[in-house]
Amino acid sequence: MKTETSTLKKTRRIEKYILGKQEDIMQIIEQNEIDDAARKMTEILQKAAPTAKERKAKIWFDAECYNMRKATIKALHRARQTQNSNELKEYAEKRKRYKALIKSKKTEHIENEGKMIAEEAEKDPFVATKTTKKQMPQEVNIKIWEQHFTKILSQNTPTSSPQTDDVRACQPISHAEVLKAIKRTQNKKAAGPDGIYYEHIKEAKDIIAKPLTGLYNRCLETGSIPQIWRKSLMKVLYKGKGDPEDPNNYRGVALENTMFKILTKILTDRLTTTVDSLIPENQFGFRPQRSTIQAITALLEAIEEALRHPRGKYHVVFIDYSKAFDLLDRSIITTKLKEIVGEENTTTRLIGDILKNNKIIIKDTVSESEEITQTNGVLQGDPLSPLLFNITTADLAKTMEKHTGVQLIMYADDMTIGGKNIEELQEASTTLENWARQNKLQINKNKTQLMTFRKGGRKGKNDEIKFNGEHIKSVKQYKYLGLTLQSTSTTFTAHITEKCTAAIKAIYTIRNLQLLSLETAMKIFHAKICPILLYGIEITWEKLSKQNLRKMEQVKARYLKLALGLPKNTQSRLTYELCKENFLIEELRYQLPSTKNSEEVIKERKQKREEIWEEFYSTDAMTDRTWTGPNRKLRHTITRLATHGFHHKICKNERFHEANDACVCKHCDKKCSRYHITICKNLTTSITEYSRE
Repeated sequence: MKTETSTLKKTRRIEKYILGKQEDIMQIIEQNEIDDAARKMTEILQKAAPTAKERKAKIWFDAECYNMRKATIKALHRARQTQNSNELKEYAEKRKRYKALIKSKKTEHIENEGKMIAEEAEKDPFVATKTTKKQMPQEVNIKIWEQHFTKILSQNTPTSSPQTDDVRACQPISHAEVLKAIKRTQNKKAAGPDGIYYEHIKEAKDIIAKPLTGLYNRCLETGSIPQIWRKSLMKVLYKGKGDPEDPNNYRGVALENTMFKILTKILTDRLTTTVDSLIPENQFGFRPQRSTIQAITALLEAIEEALRHPRGKYHVVFIDYSKAFDLLDRSIITTKLKEIVGEENTTTRLIGDILKNNKIIIKDTVSESEEITQTNGVLQGDPLSPLLFNITTADLAKTMEKHTGVQLIMYADDMTIGGKNIEELQEASTTLENWARQNKLQINKNKTQLMTFRKGGRKGKNDEIKFNGEHIKSVKQYKYLGLTLQSTSTTFTAHITEKCTAAIKAIYTIRNLQLLSLETAMKIFHAKICPILLYGIEITWEKLSKQNLRKMEQVKARYLKLALGLPKNTQSRLTYELCKENFLIEELRYQLPSTKNSEEVIKERKQKREEIWEEFYSTDAMTDRTWTGPNRKLRHTITRLATHGFHHKICKNERFHEANDACVCKHCDKKCSRYHITICKNLTTSITEYSRE
C-alpha cells in the first residue's frame, strides 16, 4: 500500500536528533523498561521526521524556475514603465529563456518519473503486476466494518500460554541483522498508528540501529513486546469482484508500528532458517527459491502424465478456505510452532507473546472504528503471518500420505488435491475436511470447485466430489495462482485473453506515455507491462496457438501506437519500424524453445514488414530521430505524417483509405499520393493543425 504523501523530504535532521537522544534511550532499555523505551523512540522519530507539505506549485517548479520567473516579471514591469526598446528586448529575451527553462524542467521531471516507474518495477516484480484496489465506499458505515471484523477476529476466548522456565536462549539479535532488515524495507508504504515511514528509519539507520538492537534484544530476553506495538490500523481493500457493499468482498490489511514490523522481519528470517527444511516439499508459498510457477508446473505435470494414457482423466479439487489467515486458532499456532522447532526458545516465546491479544482500529478516509480486540488469526501484511500459516498447515501433508494416488499441492492457503481415481479423491477430500475441522479452518463449499481434465468426451456421470454431504461445483475453467486452466489442458486461450486484457488496462494507467522518450517508454513496457502479459509464459509457451501469439503481439503494437500518438488502425508493421523494435514473439524466441507456431507467426510478420513502401523510409520520422526524445509534443504529427501522410484529409474521397491512382487533391486538383500534403502549394491548413483534428 502506498503512502498518502507522494514524497518524503530527505534531511539529516532525524539522524542529528536521534544522536542527541541516544544515551537516554539506551539507559531506559538497560532498565528493562521496554514500554518506556519504545514510547520514547517513537516520540523522537515523530518529532524529528520531516512532514511533507502540500505544494501549490508543480513539483518540478524549483528555485531556479522561481528566480527566473521573478526576474522575468521584474523585466516586464521595467519595460512597461519605461517603454524603452532595450528594456522590451531584454524582457522578451528573459521570457524566452523562462519558457525554455519551464519546458526543460517539465521534460526532465516527466522523464525521471517514467524512469522511476521502470526501476521500481524491475526491483520488485509485485509492483509491476499489482493493480489499484478500490477503496471501500463512503456510503458503508464504519460501524458495519466494526461489527464484521469483530465477528471474524474475536471468535476465540482470550487465553494465555502456560509459562515455563525451561526456555533455551537464542543468539542475541545482532546490529547487522537490524541493518539488513531496515535496508530490505520498501519505500512508499503506508505508515501505521505511529505515523513513521520506512524512509524515516532508513535515513537514520546508522544511528537508530544501535538503540533498536538493544530494544529488540530486551524483547527477546523478556519474551514480550511493548504495549504500543499491539495496536495497528486496518485498511480495507476491495477484492475486485462481488458487491462492493458486502464486507465479505474486502480484505483487511494491517498497518503496524514500523519498529515492530522490522522486528517481525528479523524473527521471520530467523525462524525460516530453522523450520524451512521441516516444511513439506509440496508447500510452495512464501518460501526461499519457491514460486507460484513451480506450484502450477507440479500440477500440470501430474495432469499431463495422466492424459498420456488412452481415455486418461485427472480430477482436481481447488480448495478455498473462508478467511484462512483471519480464523487461525492462535493456541494451535503456538503449539505447532513448538512442535516443529522441537523446543521452546526465546524466539518462539516472543512469537507466542506477539500472538496474544492485539488491538485493531479500522480506518477509512473520513472516520475510524472503536478498538477491536483480535483473539484469533494472524495479521495480513505482517512478515511473520505467511510463515506461521505454513507451520500450522505443515502436518497436513503427513495426514494425506495414506492417499497414495492423490497429490496435494499448497501455496500458503491456496491448495489443490488431485488424482486419477475419483473415489480415492473423495476419500482424500473427506480426510482434508476432517483435518480442517480439527484445526478450526472453514472450507468454503461455494468456492471450492472440481475440475476434470480430459482429452475429450463428456464428463463422467460419477465424476463428482462431496464436502459435508454436498456436491461441490464442477467447472471447465479455473484461475489457479494467476493462471487460468481449462479442462482440455492443452490450450491456454482463456489465460492469454485474460492477460492481454489486463496488460492493456495497465498500459492506460501509465501517465504521460506519449511525452516520455521512446527509450524510457520501452523500459516501462518491459518492466511493467511484460510481467503482466507474460505471466506463466514458461509454462504456456509450447502450447500457444498462432492466434494466441498474434493476440499477445497486438498488446505490444497497441503500446507502441499509444507511445507514438498513433490511432489503433495504424498498420502495426509501420509502428515497429518507427520504433526500431523487434516483434514481441521474436524476443521471446531467444529466451524460450522454438515452436512451429512461433516460427510461423514471426515469418508472417516479417513478410508484412517487407511490404512497406519505399517512400516511408524517406520521411522525417525515419531520417530525423529527435522526435523520440522526451516531451516532444508534436511527436504524433511526425509519426502520423509517416504512417498515412494525412492523405484522407486532403483527398476528395474524405473517408480514411489507402492512397491509389484515383485519388485527387481537393486543394490543387492534382494526383494525391500518400505524402502529397508535404508538397501541395494550395494548402490552407498546416500539417500540425491537421494532426490536432
